[in-house]
Amino acid sequence: MDWKFSEQVPEIIDNIIVLDYRNLNLNYPYKIPIKIKNGLIDCNLNYQWLKSELMKNEYSEINVYYSNNSQSNKQNFESEKTIKIKEYIEFLNSNSDQYKYIFHKFIMNMENLILKEININNYLPTFDLNNLSCKLSEFYIGGIKTGTHLHKHINVLNFLIYGKKLWIIIPPTKTNKKLIKEKNWDYFNLSGNVYDFYLQNINFILENFKNVFITYQESNEIIYIPKDYFHLVVNFSENIGFTLRFPFN
Repeated sequence: MDWKFSEQVPEIIDNIIVLDYRNLNLNYPYKIPIKIKNGLIDCNLNYQWLKSELMKNEYSEINVYYSNNSQSNKQNFESEKTIKIKEYIEFLNSNSDQYKYIFHKFIMNMENLILKEININNYLPTFDLNNLSCKLSEFYIGGIKTGTHLHKHINVLNFLIYGKKLWIIIPPTKTNKKLIKEKNWDYFNLSGNVYDFYLQNINFILENFKNVFITYQESNEIIYIPKDYFHLVVNFSENIGFTLRFPFN
């Protein structure tokens, strides 16, 4: 019951800068997106995050919030839909066509589900659990062909424990922002399955936007996205991981 990977993965020309975590300077901000290899070596994340282990370990009974579309939950209030982690694993194993993607603001809601496993200070020495922006950090689990529509936010590190994710990252230049506005691709205007959006628009994005970054993120890698960079994410596997959002002083 390990995480499943798609049998069909599009070929891309990867153009993102790649660093090894062991050589990483934590003096953020970097001015452009980067991919960090061996990124989770300072975490205590291990075999317990396999699907088979999640079905029976201490995390299985925890309720987490999920989305029915390709947008992250906005608030995680109690009125939103929840599911137990073990029930979500059962959902993944059922190969259902229904769309469910867990986006759970773990610092606010998970009772230290993974905080004790991350060793945050090794990655972000100034990370403040009381800061509202930091509290918007998210834990995620998703199936093949799930993902998130084009959006932007403050600086973020995206940790992929297991899986394979395609990232399309658009710099916030005046020309690119104007084109996003003309296409009516504001995050709140986008709906439906992100995989379909990707198929319909990837050629247009690569041909018309300037200086687009594209890369695959694999297990044990981190993607760093600077503030205000637009990004679209498509999952070519079942996946599990978390994000750390953070402002700069």
